[in-house]
Amino acid sequence: MQQQPLFIQLLERLINQKLQQFVATELTRDNLDKMHHVIKTTVFDVFSKCEFDLTEKSKLYVASRLFRGLTFNAKEDMLTEHAHARHINIKELPDNDLNTLKQLMGAAAMEEEIEEELKRRVR
Repeated sequence: MQQQPLFIQLLERLINQKLQQFVATELTRDNLDKMHHVIKTTVFDVFSKCEFDLTEKSKLYVASRLFRGLTFNAKEDMLTEHAHARHINIKELPDNDLNTLKQLMGAAAMEEEIEEELKRRVR
């Protein structure tokens, strides 16, 4: 039996395809803005086609976390300083959204942060 790809894997694959246009470009703040826009637009578009709904903050959280996960051949300091790297505080997201994201983001870098926040809320 073939295992189905995880939601996050499909989302990351789609974003990677769309970011290919930046492979041969210089890493500038303007290009970082454009990359963030591609990620944000893709995240919002994908979630708009789902049968469930997430708040805008939750979608921005996902886009921000995916943006921060980009690697740039030893230029990550540019990314860290970039305005879009400052993500939505996970404490601002509603419980329903966090539970949905926990299911969707299995095996993603943000999975642990989501689980920790859900545990914190039940304490």
